[in-house]
Amino acid sequence: MKRNIGFKKFLLLVVGLVWLSQTVFADPAPSGSTSSGFGEPYTAKEFPGWMLDLRRGESLFFGSFPLFFIFAGLGYDYYYYYAVSGQNPAYTPWPAGPGTSGWTTTTNAGQLSDKTTTLMLVSAMASLMLALTDWLIGKLTQ
Repeated sequence: MKRNIGFKKFLLLVVGLVWLSQTVFADPAPSGSTSSGFGEPYTAKEFPGWMLDLRRGESLFFGSFPLFFIFAGLGYDYYYYYAVSGQNPAYTPWPAGPGTSGWTTTTNAGQLSDKTTTLMLVSAMASLMLALTDWLIGKLTQ
């Protein structure tokens, strides 16, 4: 136990020294400089157009993925309740019940794996469709 306390003190000392030494190793701003130290802004011609389009598409894809995942999960629960379980009260979808979120890896491992795969694929495809639609609308309006 004594050895563990010594290691914790050593680790705390190292973290403290690294944290305190941040200002020592920082470069000072040049005298007479009016910049805020964040560099200069990008120019309009610095990046090619395809790279800006790709960045916008990436932001839309990864930004919309969590929302599509939530809605796909709700859709899956309603589909499972009405079409598969025959309106079994144990699978009443959210917000009235737990839906299929009560499945665990020990009780319904196969169904949980299928549900997760389905939700990931549906969410990825919907996010990709959104990003491609945005890109197409952008190209048609230019």
